[in-house]
Amino acid sequence: MQSTQTLLNKLQQMESAANGDIAYIHDLENLYEQLAGQGLELSQDFLRARNIFRVKNAHLMQQPRPKILLGLINSEHFPNFHTVPLMRVADVVSITTTVPKSNEVDRLHLTIGNTSLSDAIDRLPSGFGPDLYWDPQICGASVLPIGLEKLPFPTVGGLCHQHLTLSIENFSHFYDFLCPLSARYVELVGNAFPDKIILDLPFGGNWGSFKDIIPPLDDTERDIDLLLSFSNSSEGAYGAFRKKTHTLFEAFKKKYGSRYNLVAISGLTRTEYIQHLRRSKIALNSVGQHGPYNYRTCEIMNAGAAMMQYDAVFPIGDLKLDQYFRDGTEAVLFDEGNFEHKLLDLLENPEKAKAIAQAGQHRMNTEYSYESIYRMLIQQVQDKAASTKPRTLTREQAVNHRIAGLFHAPQSHKKPYALYHAMLHSLQTQTSMEHALLAQFDLLRADIFTPLLMKIVRDDALTTMIQQQTLSGLDGLYQRIAEPTIVDRWNVVMHRLRLGVCDNDMLAQIRDDLKGSDQAEHLLNATSLIYIPKVPQLDTEAAAKAELNHLSTQYLLAGNDASQKDKILKAYMCEIADLALAYTGQRPKPIEGLRLA
Repeated sequence: MQSTQTLLNKLQQMESAANGDIAYIHDLENLYEQLAGQGLELSQDFLRARNIFRVKNAHLMQQPRPKILLGLINSEHFPNFHTVPLMRVADVVSITTTVPKSNEVDRLHLTIGNTSLSDAIDRLPSGFGPDLYWDPQICGASVLPIGLEKLPFPTVGGLCHQHLTLSIENFSHFYDFLCPLSARYVELVGNAFPDKIILDLPFGGNWGSFKDIIPPLDDTERDIDLLLSFSNSSEGAYGAFRKKTHTLFEAFKKKYGSRYNLVAISGLTRTEYIQHLRRSKIALNSVGQHGPYNYRTCEIMNAGAAMMQYDAVFPIGDLKLDQYFRDGTEAVLFDEGNFEHKLLDLLENPEKAKAIAQAGQHRMNTEYSYESIYRMLIQQVQDKAASTKPRTLTREQAVNHRIAGLFHAPQSHKKPYALYHAMLHSLQTQTSMEHALLAQFDLLRADIFTPLLMKIVRDDALTTMIQQQTLSGLDGLYQRIAEPTIVDRWNVVMHRLRLGVCDNDMLAQIRDDLKGSDQAEHLLNATSLIYIPKVPQLDTEAAAKAELNHLSTQYLLAGNDASQKDKILKAYMCEIADLALAYTGQRPKPIEGLRLA
């Protein structure tokens, strides 16, 4: 039997021989679909070859399929686990910042900061008119292409890290449709964005069954009775539930470790991790505030282990796994009061554990397959496209939201690059950049910012001091702001704190100004670039709890109430100020001439 690659080579030769013969192209289209029906859809190489063929000949295709323009999630590598299944249900063009190979007609090249996506779509192959633009991960250090808000077809954004509320709020303005992570967030995001159409998809459309990378294996030897495969970190959105799960595990192991093979391990490679899951009869899981599930939910079920998950309760509201998987049938929920009883029941009744594992795996691979979720996504957009509201985002608003969305995103290797291009584009709008530069002072050390600083600061010596991260550079940048806002004053004090200078008098005055400001005066909103350093002068755990409480929980619960959000941001800054003021280090004199107002 010939190999898939040999077959694909023959298909490409046949296409070359067609020499534009329309009837021959139609025969090739039928042949691709016949081969797909014979099982070749399981081959990533086949899917990519068919995708390239259909995109290249889009104007000649007789068998219609949805056409999707994919955001920059696959910029560096296409396809990946998100998009291999997508090619089974749609024809896909993926945007990339790298120059594609000549035969990669399913890649649309953009130069971020210089190329407008609304112009670049003119370079799409003839007949490839996208039905929608799809980015499954608009939070984090996402790069929103310039001109996204001007596309002549529906745009859809997936919200995969709901606790990154300020980043999400800024980026959400660019999309017609939003896909929150779960049912509770559908409600909350709908309250926050009444002008958007909210789609209710499993996993927010961001992930689904990983059966392509963790296919079912019926004859796996399972020598691990119970696996715990994550660390006991209590940081951020995970609260204390990972640590609580570890505590329960250790207590159970101390009592029953001689009877069962109980394994706790983390820091594994991807291959080692999957091997451990495949060896396990039961695996533990704990989710964060962006639950009620995570990647590990899918990984455990796809690997054929029975999943036991901590039934966590979060202030954000009801995040219930049993809205998606039947408790006791497809998964098992536990807490401190019933962990030992439920785990012993499964360990002493291995057939019951196996049945739960098989039921969870079946539902994951059918109803929650990527293909099923993508079909739901496409159908819902088609059904609701006529209900989208007119886009009202101005050019200046787009600049501010793009920069603020990136500013509030978590640190990553992409963040300086993305911020640079967002700020570079802003120069075309005559927007003052000194405020943004001050807020992001710690990122300006990157060489990529040198030409931008030269354009804005126009002072070689000051540019050097800024990139060397000196107090003089910070002060010089601050002095360039003619009318500092309370956020500017905050940012210069916080960056000085990061550089080891504790200006308690200045910080106390800012805190008092925040507490004493007119409650009707909206000083702050999601575009406010409020810098918070991660330094010893702040109680890191307390600062993380304040961030989660104010900027995630309370901010989300505020819906679209601008006044309430203003109060929440003020309360957050005041709490951080109190943490900094509680630090008992040295209090040097303020830099001479540094303005407070």
